Amino acid sequence: MPDQANTSSEPSLSPEAAKAGMAQALGIELPEEITDPYQDTKAIKELVETLQKEAFGPHRTSMERHWEQIIHYVLGNMWIYFHPTQKKWLPKRLHRWVPKPVTPKVGETLQTIRAMMAGRPLGISARPVGQDPKNVMAASVADDLEPLLGDQHRITPTMQIFDFWYIATGNGFLHTWWDVSPSNGTEVVPFEQCVGCEQVVDPDSVDPQQPECPECGGTQFMEATNPETGEPVGKERPLGRGRTDVPSPFEVGFSPNYQLFSELPYVERKRWRDEAWVRTNHPDIVDKINFTTTPTDRSLQIQKSLAEHHILHGRGYQSGSGSSSKGVTEIELSLKPNKTYPQGLVARVLGGELVVDPAQGLPGPLPYTDHEGKPLFNWVHAGYDQIGGRIWAQGALAVILQKNDQLNQLDSHIQLAFQRMANPVWLEPKGAEIEKFTGEPGLVVKYSVLGQGGLGKPERIPGEAIQGSSFQLRQQILDDIEALTGTFDILKGSKPTGVEAFSALQLLVERSESRFESSVAARSLAYRDWYQLVIEMERQFGPDERTRAVMGPNSAWAFQQFENANLQGGIEIIVEEGQNVPKTTLGKRAAMEQARQMGLLDPTDPEQRFEALTALGLQNLVPTVDANINEAQSEQHDVEVWLQNPVGPFPMRRKPWHSDIFHLQEHLKWANSDRIRDQFKLLEQQNPQGALQLEQLIGLHLFEHQQMLAALAVQGGEGAQAPGGGGLALQSSNQESGAVDTVPSG
Repeated sequence: MPDQANTSSEPSLSPEAAKAGMAQALGIELPEEITDPYQDTKAIKELVETLQKEAFGPHRTSMERHWEQIIHYVLGNMWIYFHPTQKKWLPKRLHRWVPKPVTPKVGETLQTIRAMMAGRPLGISARPVGQDPKNVMAASVADDLEPLLGDQHRITPTMQIFDFWYIATGNGFLHTWWDVSPSNGTEVVPFEQCVGCEQVVDPDSVDPQQPECPECGGTQFMEATNPETGEPVGKERPLGRGRTDVPSPFEVGFSPNYQLFSELPYVERKRWRDEAWVRTNHPDIVDKINFTTTPTDRSLQIQKSLAEHHILHGRGYQSGSGSSSKGVTEIELSLKPNKTYPQGLVARVLGGELVVDPAQGLPGPLPYTDHEGKPLFNWVHAGYDQIGGRIWAQGALAVILQKNDQLNQLDSHIQLAFQRMANPVWLEPKGAEIEKFTGEPGLVVKYSVLGQGGLGKPERIPGEAIQGSSFQLRQQILDDIEALTGTFDILKGSKPTGVEAFSALQLLVERSESRFESSVAARSLAYRDWYQLVIEMERQFGPDERTRAVMGPNSAWAFQQFENANLQGGIEIIVEEGQNVPKTTLGKRAAMEQARQMGLLDPTDPEQRFEALTALGLQNLVPTVDANINEAQSEQHDVEVWLQNPVGPFPMRRKPWHSDIFHLQEHLKWANSDRIRDQFKLLEQQNPQGALQLEQLIGLHLFEHQQMLAALAVQGGEGAQAPGGGGLALQSSNQESGAVDTVPSG
């Protein structure tokens, strides 16, 4: 039986109530409990430091050492070794007389693949999510905004840096953000006043799609003014601009327990901030920070030392060497939404101090959202050669480091053998009494015939030639490097020796390009994800209107206006079909020649000839054709302008100096385009009789060109069929396409 004296019907106190009662009894005032996790700065700082230990843990040591070795090899610093005690790369200790030649195949391979990547257009297109007209409009605007937003983010130099890390280390990162610094300019946002209750409303506090007064719920607003001066009332805010950083793999860290970058719960980035930057941007915490000349973290030590590496020598990073300016480590955490932080988290720790800056939202939720208000994770990653079981990928250069070492060692052996054995020498018997061998032309050597019993004549021994097997081995190593990386002559734009048939060239192009399909596809997907982030930031923070100057088809400048309100629909970004297929100029030429042999191209068609020359960059060889195309497009532009105010004669008129074939082709393409079709539909709704007359006028102009072409064809002029013909390579292509001896082994 339980003890009845110990039972009680009164409920027990909660831990919070018991704590409050004890504090009251002792006369102690408890600190106010924090309920908002974004206000708990202590917990946020501990989280950043805890995740930093996981992200930049011991598992990165071997990878960072390997990445640093690749950087040294790219710069030509190859006679190095990793010191196990000092934990850095040092020059190899060899005898002074040992040559140290360097054949920079690693750097050459990087530049070849980098040039191939840079020559691939990064094409994407926006697709509406659903049939809502708002989504269709947003997709159209997003397509047209790509060049303008790419220029704002400086995407061309950005992708050049991205390609360097992508090819060298196998990992490329893009970190996109919105810069609100005052250097980007400011604008005045006018306040609005509710017509019903006269409440002054900040436009940023209401939904732009469905504005509603927070006081009375009214939807009618007018511009707010100062009752005393009558001047508009508003606030000044920074314009801001989009930016994209390319952090190196040494700066980026995350949990090693995931296989896909999209599954990561967080990403941390380390940066080295110098003292001047900290004093300018964070003067409130500068007195709490201990500045040093060298980072204590190995990853940042390597990153900081990259500025001191050059092609003459690579010392590796050294504590206390290099720049004497002081700085501090900054850690930035980007955390995806979870139970504790439902809107995600972005926080920075600078020199051990949490950065608290409400103007930048630090610490706080992820600052970027999509059109539905969902937080966006503004990190993009691409892996060159993905390895199963981990996110970190392998680069294109890792497989040839040992081969480049073999090549350098063989070159050292050949050079040493040449120095020792290839030079001719003199045999001077004792007693020959020769004063000096000068090596000058016409040298007269005097010697004593009495020496060695009359046999003391000096003798010249020629040098020994280097064995041919050494050069065969060297060529084999070079071939192995090309085979391992796929950088054959055909990829560099050179025609292999002994290959004449274009079908064989096409085979070599496909074989070489197939090595890069997966890496080019991963790069294109990274660009797609980047632009998805960029367009969402533009929708959220971009100006109300943008203007872009565009060169029109008639070589005249036109200006496009983009309104931010048209970006509020749902869209998804996709990679354009065919963008993942690499193309070289030689490959394009081989494909065109093969298509001609198969009868798919007509060499007598002027339009096809012009397009082929344009694809090869040779359109300047036919300036007359280019001028006629521009003139035809100018006529079409004049018609579109004339339709806005149809006053005066119809702009399309055939002139004696016009080329009928090119004018007719351009007019047919224009008449079937969406642009003129939409104008026809609008005109049919407003003036059906005028639309019929316009159709007749265009038809008469086309018929006039057709009549002139028919007349010229009868006379054997412009419309006559030109003979075909072709060189020896074209004639023998089918004959040699099945021959094995014309296809190089590489």
